[in-house]
Amino acid sequence: MKRTHYQEQVRNTLIVDAVKSGATTVSIPDFRFSKLIKFNDRFDLYHNGPIMARYHGGHLKDITVSNIWFDYGTIIENDYELPINKEIYNKLALNKIIFYSEPNQPFFKNSQWALFEFNAEPSLNLTKERKILIHFKKSNDAEDIKIDMGRPHTAKIGNKFYYAHPLSDDVLNGKIKSVQISVYSNTGKDSDILIDF
Repeated sequence: MKRTHYQEQVRNTLIVDAVKSGATTVSIPDFRFSKLIKFNDRFDLYHNGPIMARYHGGHLKDITVSNIWFDYGTIIENDYELPINKEIYNKLALNKIIFYSEPNQPFFKNSQWALFEFNAEPSLNLTKERKILIHFKKSNDAEDIKIDMGRPHTAKIGNKFYYAHPLSDDVLNGKIKSVQISVYSNTGKDSDILIDF
């Protein structure tokens, strides 16, 4: 439930930016809850877009909600972030990688996630045969981590695009030493970027 506080901050920022820009509509992500003991532990999710828009003022006429499959409150509060800020292929840039953990089930071990922030929708910038591979090297000599994203479909929040990927349990137990980002096809690598931290 605590994470919804940060989700609310993300939602409010999107609405305030829309009011400032004179927009008539804005889409905000719906709340996403981690595993709770009981379904009814969550608060009421009733949403009335036109009434909410009238409350916030400006030229807003409607506020719509979109379903998000990950905890987007981690954009504000997370375990740690890796700044990337590199174009990886055809004007597609990876801005940063956010690491976070969330309750898997009450009283059990947390699940770990990586959240990738892009400047555009990767599935539109990559042709069908091109895919993204992320390779993490850890400083504690643990086993390297590879994430084969393929052509990920993302969730748009504001003007950024996010892709969440589950990680193995021990990923956040050591610092990331380097990240290798590759775009490849069946003919080989189109781009290969190595970033040391």
